[in-house]
Order: sequence, then C-alpha cells, then structure tokens
Amino acid sequence: MGSAFLSHVFSPVNGAVLVVAFAILFAWPGRESQTTADPEAAAAEADRLRERWDSLGATLKMASGASAHWRQFLFDHYGADDRQYHTLRHLSELFWHLDRATANGWLTRPENVALAIWFHDVIYHGKNGEDEEASALAFERFGKEAGLDASDIASVASWIRLTATHKCSEAEHGTDCCLFMDFDMAILGKRWDRTWEGCPVAPHTGYKDYALRDVLGEYRKLKGVPKVYL
Repeated sequence: MGSAFLSHVFSPVNGAVLVVAFAILFAWPGRESQTTADPEAAAAEADRLRERWDSLGATLKMASGASAHWRQFLFDHYGADDRQYHTLRHLSELFWHLDRATANGWLTRPENVALAIWFHDVIYHGKNGEDEEASALAFERFGKEAGLDASDIASVASWIRLTATHKCSEAEHGTDCCLFMDFDMAILGKRWDRTWEGCPVAPHTGYKDYALRDVLGEYRKLKGVPKVYL
C-alpha cells in the first residue's frame, strides 16, 4: 500500500510541517474568494450528504427516528451561519478521499472512518482541544444511542480527539486512523484555485466560500509547526 499511498494526495501523517509547506508552495499568496456560493450546487451537495448519512444509518441498522435526529444535529452544526471552514463542504471533500481509499482497499473499517468524518468538527468554537473533546463526547452519545459496539465507540472517539494535534502512527493507532488524519489535512496539499481531479466539489463553491486565511488559521493551532510556514 505504501507506494500507492504516497502517489496520491495524502501526506505522511507525521509530516505536518511538510503538508503546510505544500500549502505555501501551491496556494500562497492565495486570493480570498469573492465568489458567491451557488445555491443549486449547495443544495445538491446537501442532498448527497443526506443520502450518505441515511446509507450509513442503514448499514449500522439504526432506527429511522434516531438516524433522522442525528442527521439534523449534524446538519444544524455544520450548516451554522458562523461556520467558515468546518462546513458541509469540508465533509464532502473528506468523503471524496474516503471513497477513493475504500475503492483502493486501504481501509479496514470504512464505516468507522465515515463516523469520524461526520463528527470530528461537529462542535466548533475555535478552541483547540476543547472542540475536539466536545465533538468526541457528542459522538459517544450518538454511539450509545445507535447501539454501536463499545470498542468501536472508543476507537472513533479517540480519533476525533486526536484531530487536536493530528499526531498518530500506524503502529499505535492503525491505518484507518492515519488515513482519516490525512483526509482532514489534505486541503493543505492542493492547489488553492482548483480541486482534486475527479472531485465533484468545485473550487470555491458550496455552503461557504472559505478563504485561504480560514484554512491556515485552523492549522496555526497545531503545536510544533514552525510559524514560518503559517
């Protein structure tokens, strides 16, 4: 898997400095988007995400009422007016990476990675560590209500908490966790004026047109990344 992995957009998990350097090389001096979000594209994106959640709920054998309740919880938070980067569009981009990794057979439990994607930024107030903890707690409440296996709840919640630093290793946390971290940071390794080839999420469209400063502002919170890169 190693050579195929490196040939794609995912950077080594412990290479946070390298990833941010790519952001500077390929995106800087990125323009702040002046584009108005396309309402039709936003609606289509939301529909795709609803279908994805409902499909996951069926896989997990969730009761329809519980599935609908938690879907609304997720959409209310990711679709909040004060969100800049941690939006439904961010989820769409991560799910595109998930689908590619699944198709290549890189993941052991893709449904757990999907759950981590759905919940990892559900609570966001701009407080590193606190947001991840609150998001993990929200997932744990969901997991218990959905009747998930206790070990799966613990694993996914731990991955969500790790997004406070994005520091993990295959030896300690497993490949699924490491790929999830790479999906989350992959935006720092792409050209700012375009999306990944084949990705249905067009550049600077969706619920929010987030600017380069919003993305870099998020990763300035990571400890150990030299400020010269941010």
